[in-house]
Amino acid sequence: MFLKKQSVQRDGRIYTYYRLVESYRDADGNARHRTIRYLGKLADEQIRLIREQLKKQNIDQAIIDQIIQGEYTTLEASATHVNDTDDHHTSTWSTSITSTSLPLWIPVSFTSLHFDAVNGQEWNVADGDTLFFVHQGQAEVTIRGRKMVMTSQQVLFCPDQTGMHIGSSDNQPLMLQRLVFRSNVTAATGLFPIDKMLSDSQSTPIMLQIQSPAEMLRLCNELENYNVNMTSPHAQQPITMLAMYRCFYELLHLIALETAAAKHDEHLSFQQMLQYVRAHFRDDLRRDELARKMGMTPEHFSRVFRSRQGCSFSDYLSRLRLHQARLELQLSQTSLEEIARRCGYSDVHYFSRKFRQHFGMPPRQYITAPKQYVSWNMPLTAMLLQLGIVPIAGQIDMEVLRHFPELVKLVEHAALQQAEDEHTQTDKQAHVASATNVENKTHALLPAPSLVLLQQRQPDLVFAYDDDPQSEQLHIYAPVQRLDIQHYNWRQQWLWLAERVQRSPQAQQWLQQWDTKLREARQQMQSWLERRETVGIYKIVSEKVYVYGNLRSMGGSLIYDGLHCEPPVQVRQQLIDTGRLNIEVSLEQLHHYAADHMIVIYYPMEHQNAAQYGTQRQTEVPVMTSPLWQQLPAVQSGQVHMMDRHLFYGFDPLSQQLQLQAWMDSIASYL
Repeated sequence: MFLKKQSVQRDGRIYTYYRLVESYRDADGNARHRTIRYLGKLADEQIRLIREQLKKQNIDQAIIDQIIQGEYTTLEASATHVNDTDDHHTSTWSTSITSTSLPLWIPVSFTSLHFDAVNGQEWNVADGDTLFFVHQGQAEVTIRGRKMVMTSQQVLFCPDQTGMHIGSSDNQPLMLQRLVFRSNVTAATGLFPIDKMLSDSQSTPIMLQIQSPAEMLRLCNELENYNVNMTSPHAQQPITMLAMYRCFYELLHLIALETAAAKHDEHLSFQQMLQYVRAHFRDDLRRDELARKMGMTPEHFSRVFRSRQGCSFSDYLSRLRLHQARLELQLSQTSLEEIARRCGYSDVHYFSRKFRQHFGMPPRQYITAPKQYVSWNMPLTAMLLQLGIVPIAGQIDMEVLRHFPELVKLVEHAALQQAEDEHTQTDKQAHVASATNVENKTHALLPAPSLVLLQQRQPDLVFAYDDDPQSEQLHIYAPVQRLDIQHYNWRQQWLWLAERVQRSPQAQQWLQQWDTKLREARQQMQSWLERRETVGIYKIVSEKVYVYGNLRSMGGSLIYDGLHCEPPVQVRQQLIDTGRLNIEVSLEQLHHYAADHMIVIYYPMEHQNAAQYGTQRQTEVPVMTSPLWQQLPAVQSGQVHMMDRHLFYGFDPLSQQLQLQAWMDSIASYL
């Protein structure tokens, strides 16, 4: 065992950290290092004392603890301390404490969450900046329709108020540990490595890779122990609180150190190498050169690559090139020779031979062959179905689909066809019987998209939003088309998708019919619209109120853009005019956003029993029974319109049709 130094340059300054490392040999006989313990910053005297301890055969970790905490002294060190005034160190520490730039992270709660394998996903909302850790099992997290699979080697950071569905991804019991904390550090300061990675932390969850899951688990268990014993008589004693904070900061330091180390390593990490290959697959990439960039021998690079990706580097590169070729054969009008060249093949005949070996047909035949699609997000699935295309896998809300019997029949027919291709007659009947049970939400008409399914079925195109955490991983399995959800409204997304599946005329025709329906609806509402009564959209989730504008979810694009309903002044100024999706408001602030008519989408609050450090969480008063809510004009006049959360979640053509019908039915008595 030895002491290893690591230097990280950040904002023009160099920070030095230390850790205890031991040597070992892997299965191939190569010398490797593993981290035993992270020590953080050390003074020169601490380094000397630790190195003295490492010279001993039996290392006393308790003495290492004392050295780090400044409690261990030798006779020489004690004498030096007595003769030293130490004024300089005291002054520097005091200045740091009083500095307004001192970053502080404060733990709020640490909770264990248990999920049964049979109960599906449960709704959770982050009550502050939150870190999720996998203690047991493997988690599937869905945020705004995007799925992420999380293991014990990952940490999920979710900004305050992030809503998500969480469940087991492998049909086994799941246990998560949730750490909620708050900070006086903004993402722009860059004082903490995680903050640099979370530069968009106000809106975007981020999955962090961890190389020392065992150490992370130890710290989480220790934090949980402090949390469980917080109600004991000794819990509030300074020594206990300091120990808890020490553990909390060790955990943050571990995450920060590993993410910073991965970012500043002189050699490419494996993930960085894959990103490089995906960006340069058209070039003449050589295994030996990539191995050099990673600091490995070519032979070891090949072993590592196969163990991590399940295939050789040459096969991986070939897949990337051929998937890009499939994409261009579908979307471009260029010659076969040009497509081959753009995909890294100088010889078009060699390209055609490789294409046929991989996909069972030559490139020219592939252009006119029927295509199979996968949609990674619910709105994209609904758009495909509205165009008459059933993807082989896709996310869809059954509560929405059951309102469209003709689409249910379309999907049933596709399920029958698939069963005939893949199953016996008995299997086919069982498959269709479960698939067509639309009332039962545990059965899905469409298989859920997954990396395993992509590998098995090799679809012709995968559609995904570009902020989906898994979208970067899809290219190795199939051609991918990614869409920026932030900068395109639903009409632009609809036309973008239709163009790529050769259904642009159908999409344009549907939009014309839809605009006619909107004009007819506005005519029915004309006298009401002329009164300029305001309409507000409010989502209540975990007993928190969110006000929505005209972007995407909760029917805003229909109510404000399609039907020209008048928003409250504050909604127009703070949301619609600024392009903001929503804003959380307290009950005390809600009257500023009040409207004559309130569209309310209510999400029942899941039971939560999270103990906070030093305090017990208070039971919240339900929003709609509070006096402040009851005083709102729309509540007193009986003009609150409760809407189905399933129907008002989406912004696709299917959801908007249902939203229009629901709104017109609800407003009919006022017209």
